[in-house]
Amino acid sequence: MAVGTGAISLQDVVNEIAGAQTSLQDCVDDHQAGGLDPTYGSTPVTSLAEFRGYADTCRTTTSLNFYATSSSGSSIGACSLGSGETTKYFAPAGGDVNNGDVVYNDAGGCTPFNGANQYYRVRANGAGTIFFTIRISSTGIVSSKFFC
Repeated sequence: MAVGTGAISLQDVVNEIAGAQTSLQDCVDDHQAGGLDPTYGSTPVTSLAEFRGYADTCRTTTSLNFYATSSSGSSIGACSLGSGETTKYFAPAGGDVNNGDVVYNDAGGCTPFNGANQYYRVRANGAGTIFFTIRISSTGIVSSKFFC
């Protein structure tokens, strides 16, 4: 769903980018240039008004295998999870998932994963026996990375 073309707020833009932006500069840094409506904005974006009509585009992702959420909702509880591995995707792509990244349901990076603000156990570098936990918000934003 695109940002409106009338009066818009910073929160409207943040919601469209589906990130953890807290300022106009964060939105400028994280937006996809192809999503700008040429009627209102062009690169480089210099004002909030240039985000009118902005429709976020999909992102390049990296696969992320993790285990089902901890019923206790804690990072320590999630460290003991060992079955129910599922695949999601995260952006920005590359390396391990980190705080501030967004987890997606699809490899195309179009639909943020609703993590219900729970903790998940993740394999470091996608393989091996080193694990960490991450908390994923209802909008897919990663926080509270903790090594098991």
